[in-house]
Amino acid sequence: MSLNLALSTALTGLLTSQEAMNSVSSNIANVNTAGYTRKTYNPESVVLAGKGAGVQAGQITRHVEQGILDDMRQAKGVFSQLSTTNDFMSRIQDIFGTTSDNNSLSHVVNDLSEQFNLLGLETDKGNQADEVVRAGQEVSNKLNLMTQQIQALRTDADNQVSSVVGQVNSILDSIDSLNDKISLATATNNTSTADLLDKRDMQLNALSQLMDITYYERESGAVSVFTTSGVTLVDNQPNYLSHTPLSSVQPWDSATDGFSGITVAGQDITSQLRSGKLKGLVDVRDGELNNLQSQVDELSQTMMDKVNQVHNRGTSFPSMQSEYTGTRTFIDSSTQRISINNSAADTAIVVFNSDGSQKASTTLRSVMGDVVNGGAATGGPVTIDQLATNLTSWLQSSNGANLAGATASVDSNGHFTVSLNGSGYGLAFRDQTSSVPGSATSDLPISFDPTNSGGAFQAYQSDSGFANFLGLNDFYTTNEQPNWMMQSDILPADYTQVGSSVMNFMTTDDSGAVVNHSLTLANGFSLQDIANRINNDTVLQGKAEIRASVVQEGTGYRLRIRNVNGNELSITGKSANDNYFAALGLQPAATGTAGWMQVNSSLQFNPSEVSRGIAQYNTDTGQFYLSAGDNANANDMSRLFSGVQSYDSAGGMTTGSLTFSDYAASIISGTSSRATTVEGTLGYQSSLAQSLEQKNASISAVNLDEELSQLMVYQQSYGAAAKVISTTKQMFDILDSIL
Repeated sequence: MSLNLALSTALTGLLTSQEAMNSVSSNIANVNTAGYTRKTYNPESVVLAGKGAGVQAGQITRHVEQGILDDMRQAKGVFSQLSTTNDFMSRIQDIFGTTSDNNSLSHVVNDLSEQFNLLGLETDKGNQADEVVRAGQEVSNKLNLMTQQIQALRTDADNQVSSVVGQVNSILDSIDSLNDKISLATATNNTSTADLLDKRDMQLNALSQLMDITYYERESGAVSVFTTSGVTLVDNQPNYLSHTPLSSVQPWDSATDGFSGITVAGQDITSQLRSGKLKGLVDVRDGELNNLQSQVDELSQTMMDKVNQVHNRGTSFPSMQSEYTGTRTFIDSSTQRISINNSAADTAIVVFNSDGSQKASTTLRSVMGDVVNGGAATGGPVTIDQLATNLTSWLQSSNGANLAGATASVDSNGHFTVSLNGSGYGLAFRDQTSSVPGSATSDLPISFDPTNSGGAFQAYQSDSGFANFLGLNDFYTTNEQPNWMMQSDILPADYTQVGSSVMNFMTTDDSGAVVNHSLTLANGFSLQDIANRINNDTVLQGKAEIRASVVQEGTGYRLRIRNVNGNELSITGKSANDNYFAALGLQPAATGTAGWMQVNSSLQFNPSEVSRGIAQYNTDTGQFYLSAGDNANANDMSRLFSGVQSYDSAGGMTTGSLTFSDYAASIISGTSSRATTVEGTLGYQSSLAQSLEQKNASISAVNLDEELSQLMVYQQSYGAAAKVISTTKQMFDILDSIL
């Protein structure tokens, strides 16, 4: 070997050892740096003309096990999802408390039950009616507050979705920028890419905790990132996510109707998310909280229906009602018709004197047939306007109640109203098994044709109790139209329509004009097909502003149809016996009821009008009467609260028979149970993620003992190369002196 070659070889050894020590020093310096992976310096021998010519720097490699890294990212994504869910479940627990709390929903329901019980025992104490109204309003206030809190949490979740979308977009920018730098470094081979790869891995780690991703590395060193469902997030450039949060969320807002979708290049990926914080937020917003709202609404709707049905059977005394305004809204009272769905049953309509004695009485059948003007008693059908006109005739006629100025009509809001014109008399209704005065009480079966257009009467809807059908003496009301939104039963995801059918729509537009329209449903239509059929119809979209959507609830789906303006909406099939249409189970939606429920304003103003008794019949006098000591209705109400009721499936809670209080308690206990389950699953996922993180760290993290050992090796190598150089120099000096 020549002296020049020896010097050159030693110099490469010196420089290579120096680079190796720099690499080791960097490892030691970054031992606590997050995301840093151990780097290994790989020297390579130099061969010229088949002879060794020293050493050169090879590629600096990272200690990374890609399989473990992928598993860790997936585990952390699921952990982030569960952690988000657990956070919201904890907040729900803090808000709603436990069933044993004095202000819990079940507690205030029990209090209302107790107040009705006391009213039955103390009908002569006026302040007890005040207590009933107070307790009733406390229940509705509690339900109102729960709705507000649930929707506030959904609003927060939706806003967080928007915030996370911003974080995702920032990460996509960083990955794209690092891709460019890595590709350039790889192409020029002038700079190590190891540190850039560390930074990119950190970004991928962060991204995987926000949403589920897949990725692969190209030959250029750049990485392409996709959603698990295959939507491109980063390739040649980033594709940003988009989401616009709602300023406030309503109970009927869903991922398919109301919320802005999470989109990538115009494609909605909301339903395609599999893990990560975004998935957790969407699940909480559209799943956990939505299901909880559905359960609260089901309790509210069932309580309203049952309480109102019993309250409408009764009346108050000595304070009597001379004016009634119903809560049912009639879209077109000139064509919508009712009929008594029984050949014998009837309703006694009685006007009382101030002392509780009868002034005049008639029956609903007589009013339907306008007997006072020579007609014949009939069970109908009659239009709502005809009913109002005939009742007015009886109230004013000398052959009837003989009350000048007394009227019955349908007001501008579509509500049936009755007024005795402040005459000092009272009016009450008594459903009976027959038209015979004083026959046994029994709710009158009423049939209703809500979309009638002048053809044959169709009994599309049924109700129990004449006053209850009109909502004349409701205890609970809402401040919204009760039937502005319809929804189907909870149906399986693969539900399809069997046979063709028809949907008849009746509603009003913003000008108040009645809109009648029909759509044909083809055989094999799915829920989404039906929704699309409605949303693509120009009449329903142009005039009626009807919107349809398919929403998930529990483990199934509902078809939801609503009038966007909140106007009354009726939907029927091609006939009352349309089994294909009936399979949908369309009915007025309970959605949002808990947020609007309140004690009837007339009772809040005058609690003495709370029903205590019913119109009694004296067989000796052959007349009806009212008694201040009558507690029949108050006792019925107390029994209602102590008895079990049936509920529809709602928010994952199956149908069953529970008292109002027990159902309220089951909502809270069910939420608590779900929170406990999430917390337990989160604990397991946390252990799994930590285990994989430790496994990854054992491979990728810097070990100080190993690095110090390597440093000593490279120091000795450096010293050896330096010794060769100094020896070569001496040889050059000797050679120079000889020459």
